[in-house]
Amino acid sequence: MNNRSLAIGVSTTFLLAFAALLFLRAPSNDRTEEGHRDATSSQKARRSSLTASKDRADTDDHDDAEQARPPGGVPSSDDGAGADGAGEDGEAEAEEPVDAKAALQAELKTWEEAGAVHAKCTLNPPLEAAEGYLAIGGHSSFNGRRVIVLDGEAHLPILKDYPTDGLLSVEGYAPSDVTWELPEDGMGRCTAQVDLKPGGTVITGVVRHEETGAPAPDAWVEGCGNFGWTDDEGVYYLEAVAVERCTLIAMRQDGKLRTLSQPIEVSPRPGQDLVVDLEISGIKKAGLGIQFTQTDVGMEIEGLLPGGSAEAAGLEAGDVIVAIDGESVLEMEMGEFAEAVGGEAGTEITLSIADAGEEDGARDLIVERQPIE
Repeated sequence: MNNRSLAIGVSTTFLLAFAALLFLRAPSNDRTEEGHRDATSSQKARRSSLTASKDRADTDDHDDAEQARPPGGVPSSDDGAGADGAGEDGEAEAEEPVDAKAALQAELKTWEEAGAVHAKCTLNPPLEAAEGYLAIGGHSSFNGRRVIVLDGEAHLPILKDYPTDGLLSVEGYAPSDVTWELPEDGMGRCTAQVDLKPGGTVITGVVRHEETGAPAPDAWVEGCGNFGWTDDEGVYYLEAVAVERCTLIAMRQDGKLRTLSQPIEVSPRPGQDLVVDLEISGIKKAGLGIQFTQTDVGMEIEGLLPGGSAEAAGLEAGDVIVAIDGESVLEMEMGEFAEAVGGEAGTEITLSIADAGEEDGARDLIVERQPIE
């Protein structure tokens, strides 16, 4: 068994790249203040269709869920995408228009100051300002990055130590295969100009909390070469996806931990929308605050989050977890172990611990899961 390490509530290099620099911030309900697009007008246009649809397939067979794309354009802000507010005298006050390009320029500056941009791709047509998504390694890897497009170039963040190919989706265009080269020093470049093609298949639907059926406004859906935030009604919208069998997952960031839905396989087809609903737990995930390595005898603790529940319970670096609630961890994969120790805040878990330096015997320790902020 190879030694590998993972953090539960500790910001390792991987988790920082995936949870923080993936979109260069954690997901937020207020996407406008944080520089994200609010629900797109296309997404809002789909909402009435979703609500009225009586033919949405259940999660067992989404191949039959395709519906014809509704005719006509998408609504403008006058249709409700950005209604004016009322002033103290009762008269409407016009909101100042958001300069989307200026917002993206400011955000890109932040990326560059953090050294997060590792490569650039020249686009054809040379879009002035847009957003995109890069699925590193292809749509099936779920190793995604938000992309900023300015003045004909796509800026790709956090690429080092990862595959050098992926699927680039830019809003309004079909996904494109891209590859890049990263020099030891300096900016990397895509190996060829990316010729964007209009179109692509749309996936949309509603993400709900599995316990209550209530909308999940604090999540996003990732997969099939793209991602999309949920709006206040839980509606998500993937503007262009890969037209091949692929997988969707709903996700939510709970502090340093991440809650995932069950994956759903879908089969997008050219020129048709696919309506797929997902369910995600509405219970915020909590954990123990440990960083661990998989070994031949169990999961060895490498580090502890200061003030975390594992530290408070007396666990130390070098201790080896050999069982969880009486179940051996020897046959568990890293992800399975991470899921097993995570759970609802305030719940308890029994860990069987082989103390550091001790070869025989194990002691049981009850640890309470706590939010990892």
